[in-house]
Amino acid sequence: MSLPHYLHSIRTTIAALAVLTAAAPAHAQVTIAVNNTAQEVTLDQPAGLTNGNCTLGEAILAANARGVRDGCNGSSVPGTMVTLDLLPGNYTFDRVGQNAPTFGAGSPLTPLALPALTQHTTISGNNAVLRRLSTPGTPPMGLLAVAADGLVLRIASLRLEGGVRGLSIASSPAGSIATLGSGVSLSEFRLTDVVIANPLGTPFSVVVTTLARLERVTMVGADLRTTRAQLSTTGSGAATVEVIDSEFADGRGGMSISAGGQHVSASVLVSRSRFLRNRGPIGAGLRINSFQPGLQVNLQDNQFIDNTGSSGGGLEIQLGSDGAPAMVMSSGNLFRGNVATGNGGGLRITGGGPLGYRFRSSGDTFERNAATEGGALRIDGNLAEPALIERAIFRDNAADIAAAVAFAGNHVALPRTALRITRSSFSGNADVAGTVLLVGILGIGHRVQFDNSTIDGNFANARLVLGGNGDSVLDVEALTITRNSARFAVESLNGGTSLRNTVIAGNFLVSACNILAGSTITNAGGLFVQDATCLSPARSEDPLLGPMAANGGTTPSRVPLFGSPLLNAGVAPVLETQVDQRGVQRVLFGATDIGAVESDSPVIFVSGFEPGS
Repeated sequence: MSLPHYLHSIRTTIAALAVLTAAAPAHAQVTIAVNNTAQEVTLDQPAGLTNGNCTLGEAILAANARGVRDGCNGSSVPGTMVTLDLLPGNYTFDRVGQNAPTFGAGSPLTPLALPALTQHTTISGNNAVLRRLSTPGTPPMGLLAVAADGLVLRIASLRLEGGVRGLSIASSPAGSIATLGSGVSLSEFRLTDVVIANPLGTPFSVVVTTLARLERVTMVGADLRTTRAQLSTTGSGAATVEVIDSEFADGRGGMSISAGGQHVSASVLVSRSRFLRNRGPIGAGLRINSFQPGLQVNLQDNQFIDNTGSSGGGLEIQLGSDGAPAMVMSSGNLFRGNVATGNGGGLRITGGGPLGYRFRSSGDTFERNAATEGGALRIDGNLAEPALIERAIFRDNAADIAAAVAFAGNHVALPRTALRITRSSFSGNADVAGTVLLVGILGIGHRVQFDNSTIDGNFANARLVLGGNGDSVLDVEALTITRNSARFAVESLNGGTSLRNTVIAGNFLVSACNILAGSTITNAGGLFVQDATCLSPARSEDPLLGPMAANGGTTPSRVPLFGSPLLNAGVAPVLETQVDQRGVQRVLFGATDIGAVESDSPVIFVSGFEPGS
């Protein structure tokens, strides 16, 4: 026995116990050691030839039959979880296996290189490579498939290359891994340390009833020949989809997650993953689509970079349900360089059903995204509670209308706050036709609150901030609006706008405020405005603000300098704005400062030089 084969046989028992055993169902365990990388001719013989080898195809047949196939022994114990422990190396496939079914719809059907799995299976790849030969004359074929309902499939430390439609586990044509036949789904699906390279179709299309977990999975697309990976849920039990530390790049769409069925509970977690350079339709980087009541979506520390689609260039979330409201939580994500030919260059979220959805964005960064409307972000649909955007950075985004945020959401109950933007920064955004920040309120009687944020160095063909329809209200408090170029800083459209503790200075404007017929603007006190159009005295002096910089907190800001007329010049803040953009407590030295940042240095006057002396 060669040294690699000897070491492989020693490792087999350990690997069987260690690979993907977390939350394992109560199945007996049996391990089949694959000791030959060949696509043996014996697979083309119905009875097989005995030569003592155990190839991958033979191991699958032995596992399916719970019996023996050549050198492979797959226990006859009912309910067995079979581990296929692969010999490291390259497994090259240049023809269709005799025992491998075809899959897909229409004609011709796509064949497979290996038999389909019909038992609970763990594949311990040991960094092996399964590769469809790319030379001329090699037939199109998939690599792995499942042909029985309700199975558990776990794959670790494996690379799959060049399979037609990749990994296919679905009831429709799919890829390197697939499920075959109408209604076939997996109970559990796990990929760990798996690479799927250059699939000619989708990397995988998988339907699960309970759990799908992808950890450290990499999909490397073959340009327009690779379509998006697909994960779907079905059934009525609890369902979980997790995508962690993974990457989907250079495909015709990165990944799609669809929560179907009527689960008692369902959740989607996407964490520390990257969606890069994908070109596709809706949600080119990632698309999440659900009609599942009460769906919980958690997006943490992901990167959506240089994706291009028709809407939701980086990410699109579509929600719809007649049941409990869905919840979407986005934190620490980066949306950079994404493009949508329609709405939402970086992110678009929509839907919600009659009971609405919940959306919270915390610490997200949107930069250099572009769209027709909502260059960085577009929010549509019905909201069950106010959408919250906090500690966000909007930088260098572009759009025809609303380069930063386009909001067309509607609260399902009246009158309620529909959106709050707080402790955020907007810089370098460029808008051609409308506004840098569009607050368009569709539901009459709603309120939008915009507070403790900095709007600096943006360009708008019309106005920077727009307030909305009917008797709706836009509340502006503690904003720093400086060095922008636009016709107006704030425009009130068919509703009411209230301004408090806000500085509008050093901008290139026709006027600071514009009040259209049928609308109102209220000076709630503490205004420092470069002209008198916001119903406050014009202030021509320098507000003495520092440069746009990291001054604490998580977003860039401008701090009042020593001697600034903004210091201690504001009125009492409302309850919701007791901290500034950086998270510093307001009213540190007797009165609040005007603008987004509260100075944490006391104002000291030398006797005889107090104001007014």
